[in-house]
Amino acid sequence: MKNQNRKKQGESAAKCKKEDYISKLPNSIICYILSYLKVKDAVTTSVLSSKWRNISCNPSNLILDEDNMLIKREHSLTYVLLHQSVVQRLEFKRDRTLAFVSNVNMYLSHVEEVQKIDKLKVCFTFRHNEYGSTDLDRWIRFAVEKNVEEIDLCLLEENHHHQINASPNDGYYVFPCEVVGNYEGESGSKSFLKSLRLAHCVLAPHMLHNLGFSTLTTMELFKVDLKSELHIQILLSSCSNLEFFGLSECYNMKNLKIEHPYCQKLKYLKVKLCQELKKLVLYSTSLEALEFKGSKIEFVFDAPRLKTFYSPVSDTDACHKELWPVFRLPIDIPQLETLIMECSCNMVCGFQHEF
Repeated sequence: MKNQNRKKQGESAAKCKKEDYISKLPNSIICYILSYLKVKDAVTTSVLSSKWRNISCNPSNLILDEDNMLIKREHSLTYVLLHQSVVQRLEFKRDRTLAFVSNVNMYLSHVEEVQKIDKLKVCFTFRHNEYGSTDLDRWIRFAVEKNVEEIDLCLLEENHHHQINASPNDGYYVFPCEVVGNYEGESGSKSFLKSLRLAHCVLAPHMLHNLGFSTLTTMELFKVDLKSELHIQILLSSCSNLEFFGLSECYNMKNLKIEHPYCQKLKYLKVKLCQELKKLVLYSTSLEALEFKGSKIEFVFDAPRLKTFYSPVSDTDACHKELWPVFRLPIDIPQLETLIMECSCNMVCGFQHEF
C-alpha cells in the first residue's frame, strides 16, 4: 500500500512538472508580462509554444532603442569616437542607423496584425531629411493607427552642440503633426493619445493638423524647436484636456501665454531654462502649481488656484542679492501656500530686503 501511494505521488509530481501553468494564463496577462521584456527577449519566448509565438507578435508596448534593436558591441562606439577619423565616425553612425532602421522595420512587419499599442518609445539619433526620418514617420503612423496612448521620442543629439539661442530647426527631426494631429479627421476615428514626450525635434502644428492633440493630458518637451509664437498658440489651442505641460530648454519661444480659452484643465506647468523666454502670461482658473527655472523674466498672473511654486535658485542670483522671483511672489501670487526653493549657492552671501 505504501509503495502504491509513493508511486501515485511520484506520478503526480511528474505531471506537475510537465504542466505549463504560465501558458494557461489569459493572453492579456501574458502580454502584460512580456511588455516589460526587451524586444529580443520577448521574441525569444516564441519558441516555448505556438501560443507564445502568437503572443510575442502582439506587443502592447513598442520600445525601440539601441539596446533592443542592435547587437551590443562592447566599447565599439567609444573606440570609434576616440580613434577614428571624422569620415570613419560618420560612416559608423550611418551604418548603425541603417541597421537600427532595418531591424525595426523587420520587427514591425511581424507585429502588423496587433490590435492595440499602448506605448511607442523610440530612442535613437535621427536628423531631418536624412536616412530613417521617413521610416520614423511610418512607425508613428503605425502606432497611431493602433490607438497608441503614449508616444515618447527621445531622438538624442549629435556630438556637436548648438550655441545658446541658436535654432536647430534645419537639423532636427520634424514631428509629423499631420499624422498624429489630424488622425481624428482622416478616418473618423477618435484619437487615443494621452501622453506626448519629445526630445530634440521640431514641433510646429498647422491649424488643420491639431485635432488629435485634444485628448492629451500630459505633454513634455525637451530641446524642442517650437518655430514661432503662432505655432505655440495653435498647439495650445488644441490641448483642451491638457493637465501637465513641461518645457525644458526649448527654442523660439519669447512669450508664453496660457490664457482663456486655452488649456482650461491645466494644473501643473513646468518651464526650465528656455533661454529666449522673456515673458510668461498666465490667465488660468485651473493652474495649481508652477515650476520655473531660468533668468529673470516678466510675470503676468491671474491664476486664483495657483498655490504651489517651485524654483531652483542659482548662486548667481544669490550673489547679486536678487533672490528672484521670491521677492515678487507676495505681490504676484498673494494666495500662495507652498513655496519650494532649491538653492545651489556654493558661497556665503549676505543680503537684505524689505517686504
